[in-house]
Amino acid sequence: MSTEHLEKNGFDGACLDVFDSAQGLAEMTDHSLVTPAHMMLALLFQEGGCLDKKLRARFNGLRASTVGDSLKEILEMRAPDGDGAGNQSIELFLIPCSASVLAALKRARELANEWKKEKIPVEALACALLDAVDGDALEAFGDAEIGRKELGELAEAIAEESKNSLAGKTSNGPRIWDGDQICMESFGPVASEGLRTLTRMGEGRPLLGEDLLIAFLSNDSSRTTEALHIMSLNPGSICATLRQRYGEIKTGKGGVIERNRMGRMLGGILASAEEMARQENTAKISESHLMRAYVARVSGSAGNLLEKLGINPIRLAGYLSKYKQDREPSDKAAGQFEMVQDLEGYLSQRVIGQQEAIRVVVPALKRMRLGMNEPGRPLGVFLFLGATGVGKTELAKAVADIAFGPKPGVRDPYLIRIDCGKLKEGRDIVQLLGAPQGLVGYKEGALTNGFRDKGASCIVLFDEAEKAHPDIWQALLTFFDEGIVTEADGTLYDATGCILIATSNLGYKEATDVFRLYDISAEDARAMRPQVEEFVWKKVTGYFSPEFIGRFGKENVVLFNQFAESDYRAIVGSQVDSLIVEMQARSLDCRVDEAVVNKLVALAWAKRNEGARTVRRLIRANLRDPIVDGLGSDAQRTIFHFSLREDGEVVALDR
Repeated sequence: MSTEHLEKNGFDGACLDVFDSAQGLAEMTDHSLVTPAHMMLALLFQEGGCLDKKLRARFNGLRASTVGDSLKEILEMRAPDGDGAGNQSIELFLIPCSASVLAALKRARELANEWKKEKIPVEALACALLDAVDGDALEAFGDAEIGRKELGELAEAIAEESKNSLAGKTSNGPRIWDGDQICMESFGPVASEGLRTLTRMGEGRPLLGEDLLIAFLSNDSSRTTEALHIMSLNPGSICATLRQRYGEIKTGKGGVIERNRMGRMLGGILASAEEMARQENTAKISESHLMRAYVARVSGSAGNLLEKLGINPIRLAGYLSKYKQDREPSDKAAGQFEMVQDLEGYLSQRVIGQQEAIRVVVPALKRMRLGMNEPGRPLGVFLFLGATGVGKTELAKAVADIAFGPKPGVRDPYLIRIDCGKLKEGRDIVQLLGAPQGLVGYKEGALTNGFRDKGASCIVLFDEAEKAHPDIWQALLTFFDEGIVTEADGTLYDATGCILIATSNLGYKEATDVFRLYDISAEDARAMRPQVEEFVWKKVTGYFSPEFIGRFGKENVVLFNQFAESDYRAIVGSQVDSLIVEMQARSLDCRVDEAVVNKLVALAWAKRNEGARTVRRLIRANLRDPIVDGLGSDAQRTIFHFSLREDGEVVALDR
């Protein structure tokens, strides 16, 4: 069958899916003829299609696939109702179809003409089949207590809705063909690149739908490749498997696809993608349209290739559906450039007083944004050293937000946090990688579960690394070096899209005693930084194995500063501002005098050995809790003016 004939008949992509599925179902049920029952079955198995939506709406949530399962069972038990004479061999199918099918197609064309549609929509096909339903299909609907009258009403409802929604619409939009060649101007940049790759594939045979999958997996910047990374899969390995099966990609620039090279399945995919682009009102057919059309074609079919490769088709289609248009290379580069320029400023606002640490992590973020990461390595591997409460964990969270973006309503969506205090024995590695199948802890590893939940592009934070048993780090050397994690059952996770951070306060307590860091000024402490760094470095290298330290390199081991009084002022000011904004969102007028801020800074400085965490406790005790108490006494109160009394106590006035 040629796709040229399909285009001339003018069926939309959803119709082409029905034709393919109907023929496949006929062959699956050992029938030599495509009948209306097979066509109806294909429509019923279109999850989310027009028939499925209407059945759910009109018959208490009845799924079309429920009726489909009943019809399939009927077809498998006996030969379908045929027409006897008049069976037709048409180019829509590789096997003959019944005269009733041909009549339904003609009726669908008449309906499309009435609706002023150049292409026959699947709604018209559904109406034509529902109007003429009988025999096996009618019996299957009867099992769901739906008779001929209800089916007629269902067809009328679909027709009425289709006329209203399609009225006035034209066929303006991207078109696939320009004569006998693909019209490349109708495709986005990534889609165009994929199609040019196709011209270097499949020598001596028609181009297949699988060739399209290979083309996009061969592009490291494609959304398809990105989706597989997020699903903790290895796109490179999958692509190599497919190329071994379907053939390698020849070198060269590639050209334009000729119509006579198009395989039947790929032609249907292109037609479906074209219709999808029109329905979504996008100017160009994108990689997302092409791959979602491919997924729709192969999903549910016998021997689903995606599922054999370990790819969840629903997750893949769901991810691609978020991106209706291809990335524009120039826009992407410009956006990344702006983000790179602002990295240090953004992190400095989030993490106060730690410029040295920020300057160490920024290069890894730049490499990630510009796609210049070293192959076969994690995006970055860092060891953060310093006292408690100086911003080590906060910097990891800030890096996660700027690298992978926040997710509304989800706390730390791209941060996997490992508490090393729970890994004190060598056997505790099962808490990270799970246990072998059949044992307690199977598929319960905190690290591997984190990859499944958050994807393989994230921040992995090993908190208080010195508390973990040395055997734990020995088992994770490959992870820190190559970004590969092997679960206890042998499942591999490619974590080269991760930034790995370990934190430790090892040696810093001794350093504060030796150098009396809390008894000298911040300026003197900064001047002594080189000596403190050397002292802590000796403690760290004496505790951890050389193999483990070597995974970081001294350039990626950073000592966090002790906070100066000015840093505490900045931290208090930031958290007070955040509280005021929060109260404004609650329709409360919160004011804090400068004297109160000075008081909180003095209290925090007096407890500077506790780090920045003491600031949060001070604000809760002196500001947040009085607001709560005030509202408890007077729910109508809206003003909280915090002032300092002569005796030094913070009070909340109502004026």
